[in-house]
Amino acid sequence: MRTDMRRIVSCLILGGALLGANTVRAQDMQTNYGPYVSIAGGMNDSKTMNFALRNPNTAAPSSRNIFYDTGYTFNGAFGTKWTNGLRTELEVGYRKSGVERMDATALEGSQKVLGVMGNVLYDIDTGSRVNFSVGGGVGVGRAKWDNVRATGLPTFTDTDTNLQWQAIGEVSMPISQQMAVFAGYRYVTLYDNNFISTTGAARASAGTNRSHNVLLGLRYFFNS
Repeated sequence: MRTDMRRIVSCLILGGALLGANTVRAQDMQTNYGPYVSIAGGMNDSKTMNFALRNPNTAAPSSRNIFYDTGYTFNGAFGTKWTNGLRTELEVGYRKSGVERMDATALEGSQKVLGVMGNVLYDIDTGSRVNFSVGGGVGVGRAKWDNVRATGLPTFTDTDTNLQWQAIGEVSMPISQQMAVFAGYRYVTLYDNNFISTTGAARASAGTNRSHNVLLGLRYFFNS
């Protein structure tokens, strides 16, 4: 009799634990809605950028390629997750990469980009703790070539602001009723970068910057 009672009590404890875990999962999914803030950081891999170099400024343009080192990126966003699965947010992002070379000529300096974009994403509810999101964003990016130079070439320290857009993919998991952890990928394109050398004698123009960005972040929902 005592053995049977122990088995019954054990089953009740185990069942209660499983029910509690399922309840927490359901609560996590139900309460991860409404206004939120997020912060993320990770790796930035800028692709080779082709541009037109005029040196001096009055010369005919010559096609050049600039190569970048692997850099870093981080961003923050404020948004809302709606009950229909959509998320809308305003994102501010920053990414930085060292410049490696222009064609075969080694370079010094860095490229920095500060961007502001409005994003729309759709969260795919898988019925489990792990969920997926796809979406995109559009806005502006302010690129800066910071002390980009090499022997025999002009020095560039200049900024330019242009249209920027991104494609987004994410995987996320709630870790509490108000917090979720996520990993994201962003393919970012910034059009028509134009930079003038510090002396004004040379110009680099019509360069489109494309980059792969992988981030890890946290999202906090204000609902209670």
